[in-house]
Amino acid sequence: MAYWPRVWAARSLLHQWSPLAEPAIVSGLADDHWRVREMCAKVAARHDLAAAAEGCATLVVRDDTARVRLAAITVLSRLGEAEHAAALVTATSDPDRKFADAATTAVTAMVERLDRPVQSLLED
Repeated sequence: MAYWPRVWAARSLLHQWSPLAEPAIVSGLADDHWRVREMCAKVAARHDLAAAAEGCATLVVRDDTARVRLAAITVLSRLGEAEHAAALVTATSDPDRKFADAATTAVTAMVERLDRPVQSLLED
């Protein structure tokens, strides 16, 4: 249970943010424990940490924990750029319908936010 202090430290940043914590949140996306990765993605989404997008794109396609992948999708939906679109598009065909549906919604949000069609995003 050595991961709990890291989870709670990240969780506290949901409510009391300091920009000095951004590097710790970004590095926490690669933590060994899924609860830490999930919480760091939630913090990144709450505080619009664009620096977390790359790590979240990796989580969307590689993480084994659905809760982590869903939190990472939220980050990409809000902050992802064209280079992160492929991760979301890949996730739309995931066998887990909850995950695939969330990825589809995120792709739609990304297309609207960036004002570009999906194909254009994938070509970048």
